Amino acid sequence: MKPFIFDVMRMLLKDDIIHTMAEIGTHKGGSAQQFIKLLAPRVETFKYYGYDIFDADNPDLALHKQERNGKDPAAYEVAVKTLKKSKQRHKNLEYKLYRGFTTDTLTKPIQFDFVYIDGGHSYETVKHDYYMTKDSKIIIFDDLKLPGVRQFIDELISQNVNVEIVNTPSKHIWGVIRN
Repeated sequence: MKPFIFDVMRMLLKDDIIHTMAEIGTHKGGSAQQFIKLLAPRVETFKYYGYDIFDADNPDLALHKQERNGKDPAAYEVAVKTLKKSKQRHKNLEYKLYRGFTTDTLTKPIQFDFVYIDGGHSYETVKHDYYMTKDSKIIIFDDLKLPGVRQFIDELISQNVNVEIVNTPSKHIWGVIRN
């Protein structure tokens, strides 16, 4: 995440104490590094859970197009290498990466202190990812400008879910839910 965009994230997370975090859409681990650097020093143990299809070896280009994934397919090994570097700097870091589509890897509801949803961008995928993590304390949806994400956020708002819409200095628009 570009530093000027992450500055907005830093403001959103303020002084929140976050022990557990899920990032849906880990990609190569660049944002994971930023989150870990920000959040790990605040707690005794910080647990990062990363979800991504990690299909760089054999990408399903039709799926990436359907999910509106704007980045090149990522390799699992690259994300592992990035997180190992973070572990060297933050001894209190524990992490686990889940390889595959979240409908296969995130199959039971789970609660985190913070979830960043930036994986698949179809309505169905965003809805699935939300309902698997909906009891988490802070949920931030990326890419509200994309139709599937926006459709789901509008649906939540129509159900009286309190979603704060946040515009970043770039073209990113986030939806934030605090439980």
